[in-house]
Amino acid sequence: MTISNNEEIIVLEEDGIRKAICGYTWPGIEFGEPPSCPYTFFEYVDAIRFGDLPAFLQIESACQAWWHPTLDRGAGALLHFAVDHGQLGMVKFLVEHRGVPINQRCNNSTGWTPLHRCAHVAHYRNAPHMKVFDYLLACGGGSSAENGEGWEEGAVRSQLSTLMEKHRNVETKPEYTYAGLSTGPEAEKVLRTWEALPKLYPPKNWRPPPPAGYTQARGMRKHSVEPWRPAGEDDGSCMLRPMTALELEAQARRC
Repeated sequence: MTISNNEEIIVLEEDGIRKAICGYTWPGIEFGEPPSCPYTFFEYVDAIRFGDLPAFLQIESACQAWWHPTLDRGAGALLHFAVDHGQLGMVKFLVEHRGVPINQRCNNSTGWTPLHRCAHVAHYRNAPHMKVFDYLLACGGGSSAENGEGWEEGAVRSQLSTLMEKHRNVETKPEYTYAGLSTGPEAEKVLRTWEALPKLYPPKNWRPPPPAGYTQARGMRKHSVEPWRPAGEDDGSCMLRPMTALELEAQARRC
């Protein structure tokens, strides 16, 4: 059965088995497990924090429906994290190749822009924060840090002020604050569609957990050598289900 809306296929099923929702699939979809992304948001952010561009591009390609550069879940967007860790190369990449707003305000009580976050950590010598600060100003990071809140006293403050003066005539770019969803709109559509569908707990091919005192004490030991895994981890069912082909491949790589 296939559920469609006009020409768009919403739920794709084959032989009664759920295969995709809104064109998106994931491990366990046929068993009713919720939509999931191949990489977590933390892995997406960490690739930026650690300056690992190949890893970031790989995650970005796999998770375009879920994460995007301006997504802010309350701790800042990608540019904030790149600035925090002095990743000048990643800062330039985000600004020049992903077009992120240079003056995006953090979606929390501070409301700091990347420039202000940079000024706040500029006294650390383990990363080129002064070069990052200089670059942000050159790109129109402008007046967002002029009040000096959070700046270290002394020589660092003086250097920051000198850089501010150097770029005084650069036009300040508009400010921006993210006010969207906690995932990308495509992923949100998949999540809402999945929530509206009938739940599949428990499918016919799930096993109940072996009872205590299982014959010859084989119980869970028998299940442990077969390709099964706990199912419905959050529903308290303690059921077991067969592993999918993707899960078996992942297990083979790990083992």
